Amino acid sequence: MQPDLSNRISVRTPVVRLHSTAFSEIYAGDLDDNGNVVPVALKRLRYNVGAEAKKDVLRREIAALVYANHVNAHVLAFLGTCQVKQLDDDICIVSEWAAEGDVMSYLSRNPDASRRDILRQVALGLSYLHAPYDGKSIVHGDLHPGNVLIKADKTVLICDFGLCHVVPDGHAASFSGRIEGAPQGRLAYLAPELFDTTDPRSRASDTYSFGILAWELFAGYAPYSNRAAGMVASLVQLCQGKRPPREEIKRSDFEDDIWSVVTDCWDSAPTKRPSMDSVHMRLSAPHSEGNGLPKSQPLRWVDRLVGFASSLWTPTSPQVRSSSPSPISSRNSLLVDVDYEGAALERWKGVWEV
Repeated sequence: MQPDLSNRISVRTPVVRLHSTAFSEIYAGDLDDNGNVVPVALKRLRYNVGAEAKKDVLRREIAALVYANHVNAHVLAFLGTCQVKQLDDDICIVSEWAAEGDVMSYLSRNPDASRRDILRQVALGLSYLHAPYDGKSIVHGDLHPGNVLIKADKTVLICDFGLCHVVPDGHAASFSGRIEGAPQGRLAYLAPELFDTTDPRSRASDTYSFGILAWELFAGYAPYSNRAAGMVASLVQLCQGKRPPREEIKRSDFEDDIWSVVTDCWDSAPTKRPSMDSVHMRLSAPHSEGNGLPKSQPLRWVDRLVGFASSLWTPTSPQVRSSSPSPISSRNSLLVDVDYEGAALERWKGVWEV
């Protein structure tokens, strides 16, 4: 059972829906943490989702969030669940508060923010989700700007696991809850293979979505959204293998190496797309952003080698140092509870892909 925080949660008044996704509505709340008031987000499944579908989505998302809590500081922290009268006693997911909101809202207020660093953090979060832990990994399945949040300290978080799955390592996630046979999710972000609904979401389809995300963060708008036909044009162009041109992006910090990452990520062939670990390493390489922002600091190759060598002496089964972490606790490392040989091997393979 996950922590029931109902007696410690209050919904901020007036009760205002702050954000909506395909599956949920987000409200602001406060959590009483031993006398300290901690701002939190309350996520309620949308009212137009059927009861059984609600249970399925809720169960899947909580399972993924529990897993992800042991993974990475760039995945939204799951604190527990609650039921409050102000939200009709529906079961809500309680998670940490991202004060700066979604990434596009943040960039509109901070136009000179480092998009490279934001993407680097997203790639890091995805690489840890994709890495095997206890024989399983997570496919997010719905990556787009609305599911990338910014905390007050500028840490980037991946959120909204409504379409994600915890899957056996090396396997893809099957669809559930299709609408008239169509795949769910923001259509411009769906990999071409997903329009054949027999082809399931995979780590490679997450990588494709990352490529579209990167383009949009620099362009400031979704691919082909400036065309008269709008979404129809987007789907036709993308499914035909066409991709948004680099020339539409006017920012000087959209450098050659970033464009190379983008084009590799949105390759039509899933097997040709890089791992997110490789993407993270490429975005962490030395560069000059051209906007006065500091360079990212990559690991030296010798540091990677030492880290890999050290990992070979770890047991092949996961070592969990804390099986029941406190609902309110700082995650003070990128990989707090997991030491897994398979994940180390996956990361080592990424070194050679840089």
